[in-house]
Amino acid sequence: MKGQDKTKEELIKELEKIKQEYNLFKASIVNDNSERRQSKEALRESAEKLDLQIDLFPQMIYEFDLNGNLTYLNKQGLDIFGYSQKEIEEGLNILTGFIPEEWDRMKEMTKRLLEGEKLASIEYIALRKDGSTFPFLTNSNIIFKDNKAVGVRGMAIDITERKQAEEILKNQESRIQSIFRSAPVGIGVVSNRILMEVNYRMYEITGYPADELIGQSSRILYPNDAEFERVGRYKYEEIEKHGTGSIETHFLRKDGKLIDVILNSTPIDQDDLSKGVAFTVLDITERIQAAKALQDSEEKFRRLFEEHSAIKLLINPVSGAIIDANNAAAAYYGWSCEELKRMRIDEINTLTPEEVKKKMDKVLSGDRIQFEFRHRRKDGSVRDVEVYSSKLVIGNRDLLHSIIHDITERKQAENALIVSESNLNTLVNNRNESIWSIDNDYKIIVCNDYFRDAYFAAYQVELKVGLSLINILSPELKAFWKPKYDTVFSGEKISFEFNETIQGSIFYFEVFLNPILVKEKVTGVSALRKCQ
Repeated sequence: MKGQDKTKEELIKELEKIKQEYNLFKASIVNDNSERRQSKEALRESAEKLDLQIDLFPQMIYEFDLNGNLTYLNKQGLDIFGYSQKEIEEGLNILTGFIPEEWDRMKEMTKRLLEGEKLASIEYIALRKDGSTFPFLTNSNIIFKDNKAVGVRGMAIDITERKQAEEILKNQESRIQSIFRSAPVGIGVVSNRILMEVNYRMYEITGYPADELIGQSSRILYPNDAEFERVGRYKYEEIEKHGTGSIETHFLRKDGKLIDVILNSTPIDQDDLSKGVAFTVLDITERIQAAKALQDSEEKFRRLFEEHSAIKLLINPVSGAIIDANNAAAAYYGWSCEELKRMRIDEINTLTPEEVKKKMDKVLSGDRIQFEFRHRRKDGSVRDVEVYSSKLVIGNRDLLHSIIHDITERKQAENALIVSESNLNTLVNNRNESIWSIDNDYKIIVCNDYFRDAYFAAYQVELKVGLSLINILSPELKAFWKPKYDTVFSGEKISFEFNETIQGSIFYFEVFLNPILVKEKVTGVSALRKCQ
């Protein structure tokens, strides 16, 4: 061998060299293991720090595998959804966090993401463990391992407050636009007295269409330059002093008619008039005309009140005092007009003063204007009356204008009719024969208990008023009954016999159909069926 030619000293040196190399190798292994341990420890500490940082995120961080199983949910997500880490580890599908209506969309979005499509933020409705829901916005991307998709990672944000804010803003904007469109006064914005925006009411007030107002100088609305200048000077002086300006002026409509208006103006930005001035226009032409007409109307009302044949009272709704009574009221109640004006309404009404006050309050609030009462007359008799009351303002005072109709005879007739109908119903329901009637639409008006029970026993259909007797029939029975009903609708009376197999037994019937006439017009069919 080659080594056999070496001297002892050479072999010893070579052995020492090998030992040195071995010790260096051994040291390198120790150092390498130490470095590995240090690296592993650093990696562990880094992971813990990362988990801690993720748990401090205000957003929800989640991961799920290709089967939809949650593999990670940070502390924010656990707190919001109400689940524990243990429940995640035991197995929880991502769909558990969505309302069922969102499942198909969630699956579709995940499929598109895995197919490589770039998806923007997506809004869903989430489902908490306790069953409550909230809106959230999520962004997701694919988790790759060895260049192969193994799951999905995403970040979600609870947008409840944002949605609420958006809804509030939407409602506010909608409310403002609704007011702007439907306000009974003209509303607009000017900049340097140029009309920038106006509502529909302004078109009605001025008679100009939109394309002839927007972008035009407001001079177009005034009868002359002097009035235009006067209004502008006064209005802007008032704005400078008080922040708003109000003035009564004249507008000249497109049709040449001069109208009276009240113009109110307020700058959008008090410190910068160039941003625009909002204004309102109230047409008071009719108000001025109405003021004059009111005086004439009050005189006419006085004559109409006093001389009208209907029983009328003017009542103070606070005290119940009768302020005025007409001649018809004096004749009906038996007290003179002067006597009535010294009385309160609760001295006539049989209700307690407290109950009367509640009724009057309903009239003032507009909840009700028609009542039925019992009124006492001077001779002690008590009559049923129907009272129609409305609020009337006279001299800045709210009064009740009441018109009274005696309905004693009508009430007696109604009571008699109730008794009559009760007797008739008793008579009809005590017959061991089927009795019913229908209107022109074949709908039940009346059916007695015998017919109702027999029909249910035969067809398991529960009859009731308003139900169509034609629509519930089989095609065969409909073909049998409809022509007979139609014959009676033409004004004929008919009777016939027929048999029918019910629950395996044959029954023979005799039927009488008669038209129901109201003022010689057929309004329905009455029927009687006897079992032979």
